[in-house]
Amino acid sequence: MTRIILELKDMNYEDKCDRLGLTTLEKRGKRGDLIETYKILNGMENVDHKFFFEYSDVMTRSNTRKLKKRGHWRTISRANSFSVVVNDWNSLPEDVVTATAISAFKTRLDQCGWSMTE
Repeated sequence: MTRIILELKDMNYEDKCDRLGLTTLEKRGKRGDLIETYKILNGMENVDHKFFFEYSDVMTRSNTRKLKKRGHWRTISRANSFSVVVNDWNSLPEDVVTATAISAFKTRLDQCGWSMTE
């Protein structure tokens, strides 16, 4: 979509998004993954969270609901997809991961800037 704006044709994708006030596809995907993780962990999806995640016994400053990936995967790409969401989840502040409603989670996620690693 950003390609059709002629004034921005010499800019890279991230700069175009910044200029237009848009979020990159990568960040929207990460946000969606975190929302889905919240739903799974809070029983809002018909999925047993223990199949994908388990709570970590290592406590650090950012939040008390730290995760570690679970399971043995047949492919490296499948295992790595969960590694990314676990790392992003573990970087969230306490007030985000302990939100009591999905709407509160989304609001707090957006307010904290969900500045996970790129």
